[in-house]
Amino acid sequence: MTVANVPDAETRRLPRYPDSHQFDSCFHERKRVYTEIFLVHKSEKPSGGADTVLLGRKKRGFKAGKYFGYGGKVENTDSSILHGAQRELEEESGVTLPLETLQKVGEVYVQFPPVVAEQSGAGGAAPTVKELAKYLEIHVFRADVTVAGGANASREEPRMCEESEELDEGFKLEGTNVPVETDEMAPAWFPVDAVPWEECLPDVKEWYPLAFRGEAPFIAQFRLGEKDAVEWEDVTVNAGP
Repeated sequence: MTVANVPDAETRRLPRYPDSHQFDSCFHERKRVYTEIFLVHKSEKPSGGADTVLLGRKKRGFKAGKYFGYGGKVENTDSSILHGAQRELEEESGVTLPLETLQKVGEVYVQFPPVVAEQSGAGGAAPTVKELAKYLEIHVFRADVTVAGGANASREEPRMCEESEELDEGFKLEGTNVPVETDEMAPAWFPVDAVPWEECLPDVKEWYPLAFRGEAPFIAQFRLGEKDAVEWEDVTVNAGP
């Protein structure tokens, strides 16, 4: 199937996203632009089988302990969203990918509620806001990769591919250019049909599989409530302007 990419937000804006009836009116004014990247290792079994995807358990900061794709905030010093994705992947995993291997597959809009401090006693004091609401615009990328030595290869025991080996198409990760644990993330490969969803944010189960496959562009919108519960959602595949 031919994959159609969602054009970069820097060349085509999507003013109807997120839904103005479901999200705060200040979303675009206060949003932070992020990237999230998924490296997909094609199954090497002749008879087929599940592909594997690289996720990272976040070690610190916002939503520490959860599994995510690799990525982060686009900085003012990044020349484009794509360059920001490439930089974040390298910083968080140690993997350097050429820009042309990163395929944009979707955009995700998420609104997190403010975090309110619990009140003790019966003084009737107004609740204290510990954290303001968060507004995220996430640009989603994927890349097909081939991992020398298999999807669990490490820097400590790299295995170079033999010339006679038949490898699936994809950028080859080998030598020192393989995922490694960093201060930010601890890498783990999972079959795409066995992702530990209970260790992820609730909304991602609805759009991570679309990103893994990369078959059609999508727009996903989520308004989250207490404990990250999904209060409202909309996922549109083959999204248009």
